[in-house]
Amino acid sequence: MAERGSGVGPPVHRRPPAPPTARGQEADAGYRYVKLDDDVWQCAIAWEVIGDDAALMIDANQVWDIPETTDWVGALAEFKPLWIEEPTSPDDILGHSRARGGCPHRVTTGEHGMNQMLFKQLVQAEAIDHCQLDDCRLSSVNEVLAVLFMAAKSGIAGLTKALANEWAAHGIGVNAIAPGYIATDNTQALRDDSERSRAILERIPAGRWGRPEDIAGATVFLASAASDYVSGTVLPVDGGWLGR
Repeated sequence: MAERGSGVGPPVHRRPPAPPTARGQEADAGYRYVKLDDDVWQCAIAWEVIGDDAALMIDANQVWDIPETTDWVGALAEFKPLWIEEPTSPDDILGHSRARGGCPHRVTTGEHGMNQMLFKQLVQAEAIDHCQLDDCRLSSVNEVLAVLFMAAKSGIAGLTKALANEWAAHGIGVNAIAPGYIATDNTQALRDDSERSRAILERIPAGRWGRPEDIAGATVFLASAASDYVSGTVLPVDGGWLGR
């Protein structure tokens, strides 16, 4: 840490406050986000300038271990960072998961992710809040789209859980439905392709395409008093697809 210029421990002093004429100029110019390295002194200077007018993002550059993450998160908390970026090695899935579990701020990573499998594991382990992919490092546009799709689906699940936690005390349940392959106009082309349709049906334990009324049944349950004690759940309606 000392070799990187950040200091072994966070400094306890600051430079003099930024002059009043400097405060807010960045926000007035349209800047809403400022990213810095893990340096308390730099963050203090930036905070004096931007205050609450812009969000501060902090890049750890992959150098922390988990105990260091805990120490630094505490030292940087006063600056209310929007996120901590790459707190540890980018391919350390469990390390990111542990860091996120002990971090009151959001965690982002993925800049050095080389394939969709890494992102799949990060999402499954609930190790990140923001998916930060670099489309130049991923192998193709297909790989990029797969990661974006996974992130979007994870975002729905995360939003469901977040709202459930926030609103449960008010007697409001928040749940989501995750449909499988349903026979609708959107899947007509798949069903008309005999080879694709057969491959899909072989993968579904129920052995059939879902029907719109299958979704309706789940919706009625979640909207009824029978689900009053159910909240924060993503209910699969997929004929057993996820269970295989």
